Amino acid sequence: MKPVHSTPCVLCETVVSFVVKNFYHKVHKGFTKGTRRRVDGRIFASGHFPILFKKCNYLVANPPPANRTFMNKQKAFLALALFLLGLAGVASILTMDIPLPPEAEAILKARYSPEEIKIVLLINPTIMLLIAVAVGVSLYDKVQFSVPALERLTGVTQTPPDWKGLLLYGALGGVLAGVLLSLIGLLFKPVLPAEFTELSEKLQPTLAARFLYGGMTEEIMMRFGFMTLVVWLFSKAFKGLRPAVYWTGIVVAAIVFALGHFPIAFQSVANPSPAFLAYILIGNSVGGVIFGWLYWKKGLESAFLAHLLAHVVMVLAGG
Repeated sequence: MKPVHSTPCVLCETVVSFVVKNFYHKVHKGFTKGTRRRVDGRIFASGHFPILFKKCNYLVANPPPANRTFMNKQKAFLALALFLLGLAGVASILTMDIPLPPEAEAILKARYSPEEIKIVLLINPTIMLLIAVAVGVSLYDKVQFSVPALERLTGVTQTPPDWKGLLLYGALGGVLAGVLLSLIGLLFKPVLPAEFTELSEKLQPTLAARFLYGGMTEEIMMRFGFMTLVVWLFSKAFKGLRPAVYWTGIVVAAIVFALGHFPIAFQSVANPSPAFLAYILIGNSVGGVIFGWLYWKKGLESAFLAHLLAHVVMVLAGG
């Protein structure tokens, strides 16, 4: 509903101001001073404002549905859609041959067949995905993040996505990330230990795993789940959203993802050099910063696209 551009009457302006300040926000949870917005120079109340002022110039901006159960269902559909997308990525791990430490491999082979071992390996990422979706759906809109295409598809919003911005920035971000990661690989190649190179060849992900797990599942876990949580926590700590809060979330999520690769580095190399650890840290965080910025500015699907295209560039570059 668009605001009326005529001058509001003085009586209604006074009454509305009084009600908002002294009564209404005390009765309805969530109605605070922060929900009073200025549009075209006139203050009006957003939320469940009484229909009394409908015929005056105070209109409800983005009102929550009368039946909150309806919105909860839309959020549930969004969560289900994200979980299924992420689950497709988890399932793509089945297309890979994942080498295990000899001790773990001996224990698993004594109990399970090779096919069952692969399925067992899916349990951990599935649980992480479920937690990420639950956290993300609960908090993403509280910190002004978006999943524009899926929100429209599941009925969370009726606003059409900005497809041009989403696709354009996602494509540019993906190409930039792919080029940077390829250059980082070339730059550090002389210092990479032979053991790590050998392990990397054994762990070479399939295209399905690159595009589905890397392009979607990792973004749901690290951006939609973890980065959203970090931004929300820092917004509470600093009492508001500001660019520094978003950048903190972006950088923290990227570094945590990179640090998650350190166990593999120490497992494959007995005494990793500082240059090797720098490669692990930089190579696994640069892309995360780009994808995090896209999630912040253009929505989660833009980060999906960028991560997928980054893999395309790296595959074409031989990485």
